[in-house]
Amino acid sequence: GRPLNVPGYRNQVLVWVVSGVLNLCKFLGITSHLSQLQWLYFLIGLVSLLSIVGIYLLFKDSESRLLPIAVLYVVALNPGLTFISTRILGESVGASFLILACGCFYQHTRTLRLSWLITSCVFLGIGTIFRFQIGIVYPLFIFFLLCSRQYRSVVWMIAVGFLILGVQAGIDVLSSRAPLETLWNYFEINKNGAVEFGTTPWYSTWLTVFGFALLPFSFGLWSALKRWWSQYWQLSVVVVFF
Repeated sequence: GRPLNVPGYRNQVLVWVVSGVLNLCKFLGITSHLSQLQWLYFLIGLVSLLSIVGIYLLFKDSESRLLPIAVLYVVALNPGLTFISTRILGESVGASFLILACGCFYQHTRTLRLSWLITSCVFLGIGTIFRFQIGIVYPLFIFFLLCSRQYRSVVWMIAVGFLILGVQAGIDVLSSRAPLETLWNYFEINKNGAVEFGTTPWYSTWLTVFGFALLPFSFGLWSALKRWWSQYWQLSVVVVFF
């Protein structure tokens, strides 16, 4: 019954979802706080399954013999996410929709079906609403479409992007804020790198990259790196962006 003092740079959507689940638990007679928290974790677990669908869409057509093994390794890590993140965070929800959006976008690049593109934009928009940083993927998607000369798809993606902005503006209005005020406040709080929330050494990013690359076990694959970059040169833009 206590009022929620949500910072101006935090979206109200996740609060509404959590409050809705808690109210539903009370309606069903689930009054134990531990049981309510378990139901929240259960729902986040269900949402995380969307990322498995996204991974399947990304790699199901691969001709590589090693890639399916790597994908199985990633999928096998899913049950351990509960031990990594034990809070109801927007990242947990947003990341699942991001991976699903990437899978749908890849299917669009293969089939050129507009339905895959629109589905990808919608999922990317949902992920962005839960976590604003995910929105930086939009320019990368548009870049790939421009490189492929899919100008009609670019127009559709920009149109859906404006639609998502409209949805966020509506959420702000329902939260008694000015349209897009939350997004503006988020930029303001992060314009200096959000140093007030803590800093890490400069090499932390490289440790993360090396960890994802499974070094030193992946040294044997470096001989093919030149061929990969010549074939998928667009990825260099993603790496620099990162």
